[in-house]
Amino acid sequence: MSTERLHMVLADLGVASRRESEQLIKAGRVVVNGKRVTAMGVQVDRARDKIEVDGQTLDPKLPQPIYLIAHKPPGMLSTTRDDRGRQTVLELAPEYADRRLFLAGRLDYNSEGLVLLTNDGDLVYLLTHPTSGVPKTYRVKVKGEPSAAVVEKLRRGIHLATGRTRPAAVEVMGRARINTWLEITMTEGRNREIRDMCHMVGHPVQRLLRVAIGSLELGDLRPGEVRPLTHPEVVQLKALVDMPAHKKAARRPQKRRVARKSQDK
Repeated sequence: MSTERLHMVLADLGVASRRESEQLIKAGRVVVNGKRVTAMGVQVDRARDKIEVDGQTLDPKLPQPIYLIAHKPPGMLSTTRDDRGRQTVLELAPEYADRRLFLAGRLDYNSEGLVLLTNDGDLVYLLTHPTSGVPKTYRVKVKGEPSAAVVEKLRRGIHLATGRTRPAAVEVMGRARINTWLEITMTEGRNREIRDMCHMVGHPVQRLLRVAIGSLELGDLRPGEVRPLTHPEVVQLKALVDMPAHKKAARRPQKRRVARKSQDK
């Protein structure tokens, strides 16, 4: 008999990331052999034990790995489901609606750009862990013309209510009379961090587009489009977090454009 920690099995089967799997257990949503489990550290044998999540029995066989890159449009939630029926990034990949996918690289409602959809819980955990240090690059249009001193302040770090931001790479990409495009590369990802940084120095964000997570680039993917990662892209992404590249990328469907709803936010 081979046993593993329950939350690790849930992540490996694509239910959720390891961190989210722990929350599922604590919330009492996981049942093993007819008994609800709420304690951490429970050992299970995936081949013999019956594991249920929200009343659904899990298949003990490992799912086919899925790695998708999507261009999230503004006005869409960075989540796989919403109780209020609002549009989510999972709708960009309807053929995977019956698979449990989750996100690495959330963006706020009004931001746009690269997000990763996958059933690889270990990869999501490592990419999103606060200590991962995986760089994320953004093109940011801000109001006004930040001075050289302001740009240097953004590079060194800004004191926010959540603490001082880490040093960042900040370059001026273009200036106009009323706004400026910046390229900002950061190794942390607090909620609305770039928006808060720019607001703090007096140059509110007008548009925010993520163009890269580590070696993975948005490229020419248009808003609403999604495609599987190539095998080299998966290998490079895992190398960033020292994860063995033992899983193959998913089959490649055609790119597809999703109609965008008009929203004023």
